Amino acid sequence: MSDTTTVSLTAAPSATPEVFTLDSLVSNGSLLSDLSTSELVSFELEDVVIPARSSVANVTVDLDYKAGLDNTQFRSVLPIADFVRDSLTNSQNPDDFYEVINNNVATSLFSNSSFNLSSVLDSVSVKLDVAPNSSIPFAFSDTVTVTPDGTTDQLVSFELKDVVIPARSSVANVTVDLDYKAGLDNTQFRSVLPIADFVRDSLTNSQNPDDFYEVINNNVATSLFSNSSFNLSSVLDSVSVKLDVAPNSSIPFAFSDTVTVTPDGTTDQLVSFELKDVVIPARSSVANVTVDLDYKAGLDNTQFRSVLPIADFVRDSLTNSQNPDDFYEVINKNVAEQTFSDLGLSSVLDSLTITLGVAPNAGIPFAFTDTVTVTSNGITQSNGDHLLALNSTTNGI
Repeated sequence: MSDTTTVSLTAAPSATPEVFTLDSLVSNGSLLSDLSTSELVSFELEDVVIPARSSVANVTVDLDYKAGLDNTQFRSVLPIADFVRDSLTNSQNPDDFYEVINNNVATSLFSNSSFNLSSVLDSVSVKLDVAPNSSIPFAFSDTVTVTPDGTTDQLVSFELKDVVIPARSSVANVTVDLDYKAGLDNTQFRSVLPIADFVRDSLTNSQNPDDFYEVINNNVATSLFSNSSFNLSSVLDSVSVKLDVAPNSSIPFAFSDTVTVTPDGTTDQLVSFELKDVVIPARSSVANVTVDLDYKAGLDNTQFRSVLPIADFVRDSLTNSQNPDDFYEVINKNVAEQTFSDLGLSSVLDSLTITLGVAPNAGIPFAFTDTVTVTSNGITQSNGDHLLALNSTTNGI
């Protein structure tokens, strides 16, 4: 049984000239007086001019309200939106990174006495999504989160399109996330251009055809973090490099690999792939199947598994299902358990997750998903946003 219920309202621009979303989270209690609500308000301003960088950005603002406020304490988003837009369009210093500009906007918004946001918010976040331009020729985003004690966290993300990976005779879109330490000053942010060049060059210099994508990406991410010219360990909590690889001759389905490195040198790796239009005879249906392999931290390059036999095992297990009385939940649970145990994945994975995305059909006339996560300690399962308890018995649809 879920401990919370979330209701989300999304409003298109109207008299309020921005996309606006309101999420309400209500916690279950044994008495009405035990109920508490948390609310997250989000809105987006499109094509905001940033003169300091001769560019425009889509700007998303998230207002995370404290739990248990009364109805008089919520703030109008219109003056907040005006403040953010005006602060960005008043930026003029061409030497300021986007990180500096956004940091100044978010901290000045939170400290503005006319809004007094610190009394009603757990945090405010401002995200700049900047299209490729003359100064940064690739998609780039910067998100600043400020809390009432004045602490700032910053996440920078950028994407490099169609990077060649000679070792695998393929190309990939590459996303790099730089998670900055809390409380840095404006002099400590790094230029993304040399970091982007380093990542691209490292991938295009890969030559060993026996290396899995996991090995190639692990080498790139760890060498980036340890590079003394960037000294990223002094300013970042982590760096992540994600390869999104289109189907190709060696892996004929969509595939991604994400490596996250922390200052102590620990690496975590998440592999994800998707199988399209897998037949499930037991339900006379087809599903898109997403498989996530969450590797244990600190594995060496010899311990990663080829995804091809894993994909074959999952597909075959689903297409061999025949019992028309089995719910999708039962089928998926059985497949996930068998994959985790029969392929010996418990020695290298923290978890295996399989999600069935089932199109509307005669049995269930609407889009339906079921997700099973298996760990060495047990199983969790959910349908959409409904989470079933660990090792629970599913009632099914």
